[in-house]
Amino acid sequence: MRQDGFTLLELLTVIAIISIVMTLLASGISRGQAGLRDRQAILTMLQSLRQAHTLAVIEKRQVPVHIDLVRLCYQVEQKTSKCLPPETRIKVETAIGVSKEDAVIIFHSNGSSTGGNLQLETERRNVRIDIGWLTGSIILKELEL
Repeated sequence: MRQDGFTLLELLTVIAIISIVMTLLASGISRGQAGLRDRQAILTMLQSLRQAHTLAVIEKRQVPVHIDLVRLCYQVEQKTSKCLPPETRIKVETAIGVSKEDAVIIFHSNGSSTGGNLQLETERRNVRIDIGWLTGSIILKELEL
């Protein structure tokens, strides 16, 4: 005699497959979100540097960008500081040398700057922001991990 429906073994198998698929999807989504967070933090820093350069030229005055390597935060002039994700490793090299705790990049009214480069590295990205001393140009370069 045949009964309609599923056996307990069939139901448990389907539940196991669904849980495996959900686990894989969840880990993929979290990795994707972390990658987006890293990208957003890098682009925000790049935008802040470019705004400081533009502000210096338009208002014909020096505009400093302070970078706190311990707290992983940076600040244009006396505005609100912005911070990078906590797992970010940052290295700043200016004309003075490699900074350990804090660094300052100054953009001048004629478009030049003190220059240097910032290297930002996370588990997923490694980039360098080059700041030209003569023109104050700000260029983002992707590096290999």
